[in-house]
Amino acid sequence: MIFSKISLVSIFLLSTLVLSCGKLAEDNYTIDTNEEMAQQIGDALVSIDESGGKSDGSIAKFNPTGYEKAFARLKPKGMNISDLLIPKSFAATCSATPFSCNPGTGVATRSFTDCTLAGGGTTTGSVTLTFTGTGLSSCTIPMANDKVTRSPNYQIAGFRGAVFKVSAVSTGQSLTRVNATSFNFSSTGIRRTFTTSSDKVVLDMTSLTTGPISVTGATRGLPRTLNSGSLMIIDNLTSISCTMSHTNVAWGSTCNCPISGSWAGGCTDGTALQVVYGSTCGQAVVTKGSVMKTITMDRCQP
Repeated sequence: MIFSKISLVSIFLLSTLVLSCGKLAEDNYTIDTNEEMAQQIGDALVSIDESGGKSDGSIAKFNPTGYEKAFARLKPKGMNISDLLIPKSFAATCSATPFSCNPGTGVATRSFTDCTLAGGGTTTGSVTLTFTGTGLSSCTIPMANDKVTRSPNYQIAGFRGAVFKVSAVSTGQSLTRVNATSFNFSSTGIRRTFTTSSDKVVLDMTSLTTGPISVTGATRGLPRTLNSGSLMIIDNLTSISCTMSHTNVAWGSTCNCPISGSWAGGCTDGTALQVVYGSTCGQAVVTKGSVMKTITMDRCQP
């Protein structure tokens, strides 16, 4: 999660409070909860690519990318921004080991063992892809009803003990082939947390599907589009949840994220949340209530 601009989070020496613009401040960190809700959506859609996606966006093979950029956004006060711009030389340390397919079990695992990131972070854990159906031995999903399930369980530690963690809730995310060009994407939940060195949890969010999201397009450039289904984003610290529906969401040929369309929905705190994709890979405008912000999605890249 590595590339282009890095969206910064402001850091303040404040006690715990919720700010009117949707930011939670605690233990020297200010987390923009509106942006983090949008990042959950971005994470889910990039996972469609990663759940068996080649670098050109074709589904049924894999050639994965990195996961590090979200951690870099959470910048402590006083750290030089140049230390957070993760260059490919650093990223390659964590990206050098690809998924390894076990043809006997249909399980492809990508393991991280204390690989180093710019700014002093280290990554441990794994991401597992489990294939079922006719493509089990090749770790692909070539036929109808073939399925791949993605289960992340890794953490990035650094910044004097702070930890960013991504984990699957229950089985995680799954992509099931319907026919030559159609797929269903489901998620039992992906949870992202950030814990400071003093063991304060300042970010804890979960994304899941409320019903299968229909995906049309085996490659990005057809273009790949979403046709039905919705996502729920839950802030586990405040118990606020937002149920999001998509409109005209479509990928281009050169980005693992959509470059057009939008998500919109209502939240249990009475506000509306909207995420509108820009034509630049990874760019989106997030609006919650009356607060608007342009962000860069962590996991988006060409």
